[in-house]
Amino acid sequence: MKIGLITIKIHAMIRLALLCVLFCVACGKKDTIKTGKEKIGSVSEQKSPAGNSKGDNDSKKEGITIMSWNLQWFPGRYPKPTEEQKIKHIAGAKKVLSENPVDVICFQEISNADAMKDLIGVLPDYKMHVISNFEGNLQVGIASSIEPVAGYQEEFHPGEVDPPRGFAFAAYKEGNDYTLVYCVHLKSNWGEDEKNFPKRAESARQLVAHSEKVSKDFKAQGAEKIKIIFSGDFNTDPRSDRFSKEITSEILEKADFKWSWEGSTFDDRVTWVSNGRFPDASFDHFFYRGVEKVNCFFVEDSEDASDHRAIIFKFK
Repeated sequence: MKIGLITIKIHAMIRLALLCVLFCVACGKKDTIKTGKEKIGSVSEQKSPAGNSKGDNDSKKEGITIMSWNLQWFPGRYPKPTEEQKIKHIAGAKKVLSENPVDVICFQEISNADAMKDLIGVLPDYKMHVISNFEGNLQVGIASSIEPVAGYQEEFHPGEVDPPRGFAFAAYKEGNDYTLVYCVHLKSNWGEDEKNFPKRAESARQLVAHSEKVSKDFKAQGAEKIKIIFSGDFNTDPRSDRFSKEITSEILEKADFKWSWEGSTFDDRVTWVSNGRFPDASFDHFFYRGVEKVNCFFVEDSEDASDHRAIIFKFK
């Protein structure tokens, strides 16, 4: 009888010990669970983007990073590329992206959605959120590792003049704050300045008007702070004598947008490297409002995969 009681007690103690072990294991697992969504206010804990010596990204600071890159007729770098040219272009672009992780990427001169999906496939946590459907095959798109609350494309409409293309737009939310990201590829410099300048200026007016309307809508829904970033290939330079008669940048600055390259030397902001026919130029920019700039820099050697350098803007 005593032996039976002892056996029962031993079994009970073993069961209790097993339950304790299982409980501890479960608690340990719970602490290692990671959420599937990354908030907009965080920076990826990956390798810091590699920029020039004066602008390397510091991932220890709070904020997010945005890359803008005109990929020059992606894929292929030409309107009618060979398969070999496509393969080389794709490999070069993927190398730059994989070595310079950011939170949001704004692409210009992407041929279509399939090309963009293939390109960001090198970044496992990224999704294509917006791709334009403008006439032709020079599209703009936005991809990111964080989920937007809104995203779409919109064509510029005829105003005083009729500017080409339009913009891709995505809105990101953290708490009651919203970050509005625009990706643009404004009128090129082919043709006469007297016709190109007004088209880019009209695009700037419409960007400001749209951002004001969206900001008002979000504030009506309870937004506390609205941050706005215009990014892309603007095909103009606010500080160049060549564009001294153009008012595109002036329109943005009068609407309280700051220029990301302010304070940089020309050499530190060359985004289009001379091909021998035309001189170096600074065509790719960020204009921002409602955020504090941390730094802005171009990605060295990214011109090996395009005629434009990729640029990165970090803010908080």
